[in-house]
Amino acid sequence: MTKEELEVTWKGRETSLVFREEGDEIKGYVGKKHVLTVELSDGGEVDELFCHEDLEYDEEDLADLLLADEEGGEDEEEDDEEGEDEEEDDEEEEDESDQGEEDAESEEAEEDSGDEIDEDEDANYGDPVKTAKIPGVPTLHAVLVAYGADIGVDDDVRLTRDFFRMLQAEKVLNVKETLLAGRNATAEKALAAVQAFQPGEDDVVWFSYSGHGAMAEGDRLLCTRGKMLRRAAVSEAMQALGARFGVVLSDCCADEMGRVSPKETLGAARPTRLTARMNRLFRQYTGMFDVTSSADYQYSFGGVFTPTLIKKVLFGSSEDTWEGVLERTVKITMADGEGAMSKEGRRALRKVGEVVIEAQKPVAYAMPHER
Repeated sequence: MTKEELEVTWKGRETSLVFREEGDEIKGYVGKKHVLTVELSDGGEVDELFCHEDLEYDEEDLADLLLADEEGGEDEEEDDEEGEDEEEDDEEEEDESDQGEEDAESEEAEEDSGDEIDEDEDANYGDPVKTAKIPGVPTLHAVLVAYGADIGVDDDVRLTRDFFRMLQAEKVLNVKETLLAGRNATAEKALAAVQAFQPGEDDVVWFSYSGHGAMAEGDRLLCTRGKMLRRAAVSEAMQALGARFGVVLSDCCADEMGRVSPKETLGAARPTRLTARMNRLFRQYTGMFDVTSSADYQYSFGGVFTPTLIKKVLFGSSEDTWEGVLERTVKITMADGEGAMSKEGRRALRKVGEVVIEAQKPVAYAMPHER
């Protein structure tokens, strides 16, 4: 297809979406950012396969544009060779001009992207946790990554920090935490921060991500600034640290987005009972509590998973085993997260014969065991 453009709204601003034909799919780009994938069905309809949540467009305008382009392509095939040669010469000149414009647009988009920070201007992450340095107590080494606007990622960070402060106040663990948010929430910095941990043999390591997430060919991705971070890379890095116990949490969607190129990826006093539970959970277990907020191809709703796990279960319940923590977290999250499956997700699951679960269901990739 020839280069086609559609006027759209991207992150609240009007701009042009440029389409490129890639195999059977037609992909739309804002600058160099892939934000839309569609295909033309045999019946002459436009099927949306992927759409970035920050993109808004008129479906009728898109259909008119692409279907008109397809009909125009059929008419061109009926032209004689001389006419085609003349058109090709003209198109080459136009392509050179268009390419220059497209490069300029891409550069401008990249410059704009560099100035933008995808987070709320009034985001409040709370105060960092100061390490207590309690003698004879293991240390929790934590990296918190928060990236996204209008989805409550700062609430997740504040809640997590309050939980960390409680662990120190109850002398369960010392806490060393690092927050990566906004401009600093890149895949490279997140992975480097994990790899920089130097835990002792009795220490605990913690990684949590709050933001947008996706799936690409079955691979879970965390949408950090710039390149996306493969979740499996975090789990592998955490396992390699050799800490006694680790926690990997991701509070994000898992909506299918199609193929992704490698270039795009990389408080108050508490009752004694709580102290006893935290001591058992964080000092009597080995292995990894590696859990994400939703099953494959599902959405994750802001303000559901992290508050459920930390506030309702770790803080508010009597569970003193990680199996119990997971079971209760799943139950509450599913009750609060109805309608979490997209139509693309249903289609993908039915293709492989999997059961479609409409409620947001946290999934554990690894569970620790009591020593």
